[in-house]
Amino acid sequence: MALAAYRVTRMVWIEDGPFDIFSKLRGLIYGRFGDEHWITRGLNCPFCISFWVALVVVFLPPLIYAPLGVAGGVALIFEWRLKE
Repeated sequence: MALAAYRVTRMVWIEDGPFDIFSKLRGLIYGRFGDEHWITRGLNCPFCISFWVALVVVFLPPLIYAPLGVAGGVALIFEWRLKE
């Protein structure tokens, strides 16, 4: 579950996503609330995002969060390998 929460958090926080869905979502939120709103400040904080994502992941069935967990593990491995 932790890796699934990590993967979703990373996608929302810094990735563009398929068809730029996450960058468009962030753009809509920034455009709606501005830079100083607590929601947009929360989008810049991976710890804030991960709390809310984890709250949702806990209630998901394993069929949904298992693939996200594997993707999260792969993302961590790539990050570790890129730092070498």
